[in-house]
Amino acid sequence: MGIKEKISIVSLSIAVVTNQSYQFRSIEELAEYAAVVKKRCKMVEESVYCVNC
Repeated sequence: MGIKEKISIVSLSIAVVTNQSYQFRSIEELAEYAAVVKKRCKMVEESVYCVNC
């Protein structure tokens, strides 16, 4: 019989980066920060959005 477990087939992770709290010096710096925020977002196992986290 087993154990019934609810799992998501699809989840959505949205990473948002703004310049409200930090002034980026280059597009490369912005891209690196966006990648970090995206990785943090993807660590959550459900649909989520992260803003400057």
